[in-house]
Amino acid sequence: MNNVNLAVSGYIGSERRRWITCLAAARFVGSYSPETLETATRLRIDSSTVENFAAAGKTWSVLKSYMTRQDREKLRISVFTFCWPLLRDGQARPEVIAEIMHEAIAERVKMKDLTNRIAAECGKSIREQGPLISLNRLLSWFERSNLPYEKRQAGLAHLRDLRKLIEEVE
Repeated sequence: MNNVNLAVSGYIGSERRRWITCLAAARFVGSYSPETLETATRLRIDSSTVENFAAAGKTWSVLKSYMTRQDREKLRISVFTFCWPLLRDGQARPEVIAEIMHEAIAERVKMKDLTNRIAAECGKSIREQGPLISLNRLLSWFERSNLPYEKRQAGLAHLRDLRKLIEEVE
């Protein structure tokens, strides 16, 4: 079964089954593959939703040596999606996020409070991280876009300048 078929088959059903979609999407999203759009079309969802599933799958791939599958299934996919930019951009260490998740499971913390706790442990509140996370997503998009080389490089240069400006203000 190819990755798209696997992603589509996992989408139908419970959140537990949606992890199949997350793990399958993590294999192809971000690799200039048409599979992202094909999956979105077949599931009748936005391609950004497929990208969010992939982010959750990538987060799980990083955290799986720190937590069990049973622990993962006690948390919402959106928590793992939230954590991916922090891990990808080096703003958080996997063992720190996994420990916070373990504590949240034990304390039965609400998912919104869990993401706030993760952000706080990583040194910034969600509101303070917002501009940089959005900017880092734009940078990531430009890096993997099909824009002509010159336009892509110009866009990346402007975004990097903007990131420096935001970091100076903080």
